[in-house]
Amino acid sequence: MNIFDSVKRSAFDVVSKTMGYDAVWITESETFNARVCFRDPSEKEELSGIDSWNPNEPFMEYRIDFFPGLKEKIDSGKSEFVSILSIGYFAISEIRTKFDGQTFIARLIKTTP
Repeated sequence: MNIFDSVKRSAFDVVSKTMGYDAVWITESETFNARVCFRDPSEKEELSGIDSWNPNEPFMEYRIDFFPGLKEKIDSGKSEFVSILSIGYFAISEIRTKFDGQTFIARLIKTTP
C-alpha cells in the first residue's frame, strides 16, 4: 500500500464516521455491519447538474472491504438488501466501482423487510 492509499482510507473513514450511517447486510450465514455514506438526492441536487440524479434512487458509498461478496452477488443477478439504521430498508439495484477502485457505490430502492 502506498501513502496515497492510506490517506484515502483515512479520509473515507473520517467522513463516514462523522456524517455516515450504520448499515447492516445479512446473508444466509453471516451479518456484516459497516459505517457507510448515504445520499438521497434532492431536487436541489438535480438543479445543480449532477448527472446521476434520480429522486427515486438513493445510494450508499462504502469501502470494498466492508461487505465482502455483495457486489458479486448483485452482478450475478441475486437480490440483496441492506438496512441503513435510522433511514430504512433497501433493495440494492446496482453496485459500481468508484474511480479510485477502492470504493463501491450501491444504488438503492427503498422497500419494506
